[in-house]
Amino acid sequence: MPGLTLNELADLLDPPVTIDQVHHMVRLIKLEPCGWRHSGRPGRPTALYDAATIMELHSVLIPFMRHG
Repeated sequence: MPGLTLNELADLLDPPVTIDQVHHMVRLIKLEPCGWRHSGRPGRPTALYDAATIMELHSVLIPFMRHG
């Protein structure tokens, strides 16, 4: 699976999580970006993260996540 942005990962995961929760997952395992996406606008490119790694971590954390 390709690298995805934090926003894309939050939209993809089921059960749903917030962008902030995805950000914390990335920081928890000290995951480095696997690439960068240029938007065509001035400024910094957006970091891409390995989707498979985040999906696996998400599946492990589901029982410990608070919903609602």
